[in-house]
Amino acid sequence: MQSSDRSVTGIILAGGRGKRLGGVDKAFIHLKKIPMIERVLEVVKGVCDDIIVVSRTREDYLHYDVRSVEDLVPGAGPLGGLYTGLKASNSSINFIVACDMPFLNGQFIQYMVDRFCSTDILIPRLNGFVEPLHALYSRACIPAIEDALEAGERKLKSFFHKVSVTVVEEHKITPFDPELRMFTNINNSDDMRAAEERMQGDEQPHRHRGRN
Repeated sequence: MQSSDRSVTGIILAGGRGKRLGGVDKAFIHLKKIPMIERVLEVVKGVCDDIIVVSRTREDYLHYDVRSVEDLVPGAGPLGGLYTGLKASNSSINFIVACDMPFLNGQFIQYMVDRFCSTDILIPRLNGFVEPLHALYSRACIPAIEDALEAGERKLKSFFHKVSVTVVEEHKITPFDPELRMFTNINNSDDMRAAEERMQGDEQPHRHRGRN
């Protein structure tokens, strides 16, 4: 369970390569000329007191004025990244997010933080599926994650049965983001094109139609 300390650390998992995007680090793929990591940082910095980026090569992120740490368990996927981030964190509340989610909603993240109480995980659920890479975790999860890693587990949800989990249901989420864009992640060139089209649409001025 969390302590009385309400500091919040944002932990961005940036260890993955986009195999369907040329094998480059997803964090540095540009959408509308801006690297995805910068789009994520812009939102997360507005909510969190501290930022940690977990990656294979910490030097790549030092110029972003964040704490950059290398994965403690290489090859363990997002579960290893979560473990690394929580071990490096000094906060009782930790927002875990992937680096390839360019439509984050700061108001919803704050909503989650405000409701993080007497639980180890606070996680959104859409269509019956939880979103473990857009969730809040307590450092109290660390022992259960260690057990999962030692057992050879790699799935993020593999330790959930050993900790307390609170779910945020979809009807609580849609007032912040009716299209649920905040959970969009970029896996391939089609995702990139769709994301850029959405951004282009967001940039279009709203026109008021008058009567003829």
